[in-house]
Amino acid sequence: MREGRRAAEVSRLTVRSGGRSSLRCDDQTGGPEGGSRHAADHIRIIRLATDFWDRDSIREQERIIGRRRDGRWLDGTPSDERPVFTADPHGRTTPLDSHVRRAAPDRRRPPPLVRRSYNYRRGADDQGLIFCCFQRDLAKGFEAVQHRLRGEALAKYTLTVGGGYFFVPPPGDGWLAALT
Repeated sequence: MREGRRAAEVSRLTVRSGGRSSLRCDDQTGGPEGGSRHAADHIRIIRLATDFWDRDSIREQERIIGRRRDGRWLDGTPSDERPVFTADPHGRTTPLDSHVRRAAPDRRRPPPLVRRSYNYRRGADDQGLIFCCFQRDLAKGFEAVQHRLRGEALAKYTLTVGGGYFFVPPPGDGWLAALT
């Protein structure tokens, strides 16, 4: 999964999809409607400092993520609805440095990407997320979100240990003509 890892090592990863993330928050995924026309994929392997994370109170963990552990938004909005961060311009309810606030500051216009995370575990000291996202434009999608995430409260609990960018051709073989 990352440069330098042998296939045998990768096969020992335990990967779980859906449910609760390694930080024990409901795994809420989403983004704009996807489809088969996405042109770029980014995969990132993120190790989480879960022992360090577990030292914080549940209230602090929820403040850092910007959601309750059950997936509800901090302002009480149900998990399947979008909060209106503009109603909380100073971050009194959902802190301005929370992960969800930094990742998508305007929930009415989410980043132009479709994302999904998978938990992985290679032992007590090596567990985290395999983050994957598709978008048509890396600069407007993944890279724009990463720029906004600078300075977020969650950063001290994460370490990117691998990943890469990948081209995903559209369906059919029309794209082959572009190669010749």
